[in-house]
Parts: sequence; C-alpha cells; structure tokens
Amino acid sequence: MKQTVTQEDRIDLLEILRLFGRHILVLILAAVVGVACGYLFTKTQLAPEYSSTATIHVMETEDKKSDIVVQNQELQTATLLTNECQEIIQSQEVAMKVISQMNLQDTDGKALVPEKFLKKVEVDIPVNTRILTIKVTDSDPQKACAIANALSAASRERIQKVLDLKRVQVVDEAQVASTPDGPDAARNAFTAGILAVVLVMVILVLRFMFDDRIRTPEDVEDYLGLNVLGLIPASGDMRRGGRHAAKTGRGE
Repeated sequence: MKQTVTQEDRIDLLEILRLFGRHILVLILAAVVGVACGYLFTKTQLAPEYSSTATIHVMETEDKKSDIVVQNQELQTATLLTNECQEIIQSQEVAMKVISQMNLQDTDGKALVPEKFLKKVEVDIPVNTRILTIKVTDSDPQKACAIANALSAASRERIQKVLDLKRVQVVDEAQVASTPDGPDAARNAFTAGILAVVLVMVILVLRFMFDDRIRTPEDVEDYLGLNVLGLIPASGDMRRGGRHAAKTGRGE
C-alpha cells in the first residue's frame, strides 16, 4: 500500500520564503537587537583578557661538528624532544611550583589548583624547531607577564632535571601586553545577531506549521476538496497572505 504525501505532511518552501518576506522588518529588528545585546554584553559583562608569551629553546647536546649524519639524527629527534618538553611545561609539578612561588589564589581566596592554572597556559611548538612558546592569558596584563616568565624559569629547571639537558635557554622573555586579546566584541555581536534572526525564523515557521486557518484558494482545494469558482479581494487579508476564496462549489 502506497503512502500519499498530503499538503499537511509537507512544508511549502515557497510559502516559507514568502512568510519571511512578509516579516522582513521583524527579522531586521531581531538582527539589530541581537547585535546590540551581544556587543553590550561583551563590553559590560566579560572582562578583557591579556596575553604574554615567553619563548625557550631546547638543545639535546652541546655543539657538534658539522656532520650531515649527526645533523639528520638531531632533526629526527627534535620533534620527540620538544613534545616531551611541552608535557613537562604543562605538568602539575611545574604548575604547583609557579602557584606557590607567586602565591596565586582563586576567587574564593584559596590557592589556585593546577588544573585551573593550566587553563591559562598555552604551549606551542613552531614546525621543525626546538623552540617552545609559552603563552599565558589573564585579565591582568601585569600578572599574565609575571606568570609567563615564572613558568618559563620553572620549566627550564624541570626540563634540565628530568631530561638531563644542559642547554635550555630563554629566547624571549614575556612582555606586558598593551592591548587585550579578547573577548572579540565584533564577533560576539555578529554571532548574537545571527542567533536572534534564526530564533525568530524558527518561531515564524512553527506558527506557520500550526496555523490551520484557510488563507488561499489552494488551501480550499487541498483541505476541503472544493473547486474555487471565483475570488474577491479582501483588503484586510491581503496584507496577511493574499486572497480568500469567496465562492466555492463542487467540481462537475
């Protein structure tokens, strides 16, 4: 037995587009309100974040003669070495040392836990290098800089001890940031505007789907099984969707 798809079971995409067209001013207003709310929320409720970056360089051994075989071996182990250093920098041992040294506290006045501290830290390794960048983000630019430098020093000591490396050098010390990295007010405002428009569209579509009133001649034919013999314009309903069936009759 074949299943027939009735008018009730499908959504007329053209009618949906017409629906959005009739409510274009509402959609524009929703976009404007969403953008304004997203921008104001970002500026008034979200604290600015500042980042400072320290850079260290790791060497496996002392300088060697320019030997191609030795150089190739060093290049092959560079990735493994820097990955190990990255794990050490983000270890709880290093985090606890910096927390204790700087007396870092949480909002409740207790000592900051390593897990929360490490959320402020981002360690990156440029491709095909033995350089590690340690980026620390905080709402206080001075604090972010101090933490980055303290973390760099603690990491150097820990790397030298664990991996027995003698040449771990600071390339660049962290500097105090003059401008915040985030939050991005423009991006948040744009996102809020899009979400507001989508929400209004969903509401309009749901209202359309659950609206069982007869509005067009096609509705008369689909829902009542009657043929439309004539139409007269109804000014009040023209603004809401067009014309209503004025006279109907059974098809001959």
